[in-house]
Amino acid sequence: MENTFIQTFIQKLTELDFYFMGGPDGYFLLKQEHSHLYVVNLIQADPNQDLEQHQQQKQAYLQQIKEHIYSKIRANRLIVLQLYMTETGGDQIYEQLSDDGFYPDGEIHLISWLIDLEKNILRIPPHQPSKILQVETVIQSILQRESGERVLPFQPLEQKSNNILFTLGLIALNGIIWMLMELAGGSTERSVLIKFGANEMDRILYYGQYWRLFTSMFLHIGVMHLIYNNLSLYIFGSRVEKYYGKKKFLLIYLLSGLAGSIGSVGMGYILSVNILSAGASGAIYGALGATFALGQKTKRQIDDLSAYTMGIMIVMGLAMGFLYPNIDNTAHIAGLVTGYLLGRNL
Repeated sequence: MENTFIQTFIQKLTELDFYFMGGPDGYFLLKQEHSHLYVVNLIQADPNQDLEQHQQQKQAYLQQIKEHIYSKIRANRLIVLQLYMTETGGDQIYEQLSDDGFYPDGEIHLISWLIDLEKNILRIPPHQPSKILQVETVIQSILQRESGERVLPFQPLEQKSNNILFTLGLIALNGIIWMLMELAGGSTERSVLIKFGANEMDRILYYGQYWRLFTSMFLHIGVMHLIYNNLSLYIFGSRVEKYYGKKKFLLIYLLSGLAGSIGSVGMGYILSVNILSAGASGAIYGALGATFALGQKTKRQIDDLSAYTMGIMIVMGLAMGFLYPNIDNTAHIAGLVTGYLLGRNL
C-alpha cells in the first residue's frame, strides 16, 4: 500500500506543478510560489526511533536541504513539509512529532505531518499548519480512495486555445469605437453616448431599445475608462480564452456583459433613476469570475493567478465601487456572478 500511495501522491503533485526529484535519500517535490520555495519530502517513519535520533535526523535533513536545494534557487523563504509515512506504530510516531515546534518568523519553516496508512488518515500535530498548497487535500483524497470512500477528483488544467486572438480583437474593437466617439464629439458627452448605444433606462424599458443592453458593453467613457478596462480584459480575458476555448470565452464574455447591463438598468428602475451607463466592466468581471471558478475547479494557479489573489482583486474592486461615485457596482456584481456560474458549469 505504501508504494501505491507514493506513486499516486507524486503523480497528483506533479499535476499541481510540483517538480519531482527522486534519489537515494528519499522523494522530494519542489514548487516555487513567488519568493517562497516549497519542498515536500516523503519519509518512511520508524516507530522504534527514539526522540533524540529523530532530532538528529531532522537537523541533518535540514542541512541537506540548505546545501543542495535552497542555496541554488532564488527564494526568500523555505517551507519544508516532511511527510512521515507508516503502516505500523502510528501513535508512537505522532507523539514524537507532536513535540516539534513551529516557528513562523524564521527564514526556514519545518513542518511535520504523519500519513498513517494503517488507519488511512492524515494526522497533523498541534501547532503545525494544516493547509499547504492543496497537499493536504491530495493526501486525504488518496487515503479516502484507498478506504473505498467516494472522492471528487480535481479537474485538470487543460489549454483549449493556442492564441488569444478574440481577446485582442475585443481590445482593438473597444479602441476603435472609442476613437469614433471622440471624433463624433467626445466619449464623455451624453449625446454621443446615447447615439452610440449606451444604456439608459427610459429608452430601454419604455421605448423598447433593448439592443442597448448589448451595444453599451463596447463603449467607454473617457480614455482612463478605456485603458483600465482593456488592461483588465487582457489579464482575465486571455486566461478565459486560453483555458475555456474561444466559443466558451465569447459566451462568458457576452452573457456576463448582458447580465451587467440588465443589472444596471434594473437597479435604475428600483431607484427610479434614469441612469446612463456604458462599459465592458460587467463582461470583464464575468471573465474574472470564470477565472476564479477555474482556479477552484482545478485547485491550481491560473498562469500565476491564485484563487487567493483573485479573491483580493474582487473584494478591492467591489469596495472601490461602493466608495466612489459614478461606478456601476451593480453591473460588476451581476457580471461577476454570471461569469462565476458559467465558469463552474462550462
